[in-house]
Amino acid sequence: MGIATAAVLSLAPEELARSGAPLATLWERTTGGSSALIGSIGILAMLNGSLIQLIMASRVLYGLADQGELPALLARVRPRTRTPVIATAAVTVVVCALAIGFRLALLAEITSVVTLAVFALVNLSLWRVKRRDPAPSGVRTYPTWVPGVRFAISAGFLAIEAARRLLGG
Repeated sequence: MGIATAAVLSLAPEELARSGAPLATLWERTTGGSSALIGSIGILAMLNGSLIQLIMASRVLYGLADQGELPALLARVRPRTRTPVIATAAVTVVVCALAIGFRLALLAEITSVVTLAVFALVNLSLWRVKRRDPAPSGVRTYPTWVPGVRFAISAGFLAIEAARRLLGG
């Protein structure tokens, strides 16, 4: 929000809206320098985000397989590194297939929605666990309303996105 506020205070919103790369335009207009630095930072951030998604998804598959919810093959780990190589390879293959078959912007939107949905479900689960056992010993606890509010906010954002799509916005 800070960057967006600084952007609209520094440049006309119309100019930002016309730009294909608003942060690069903001950088060029306010510093007089090349936007290559901003582009490089963006590329590194995107690569880092992709790597984190691969690691996270492979660990989810590993955890589900370790608990018997998915085939045990996905729970195998490499003895030397203790990493779930098969789960990581499976996620990598799926991600590569998606990257080849779909537009990057669509994949980014889907990733954002799925991440928000997971966050909502985690908070809903935490709310349910807290109702069942509100103060387990030896664990730092928060009031039951905290995960409830977080779930409501996440679900609200998901509802806004669904309404936007349904109304063609």
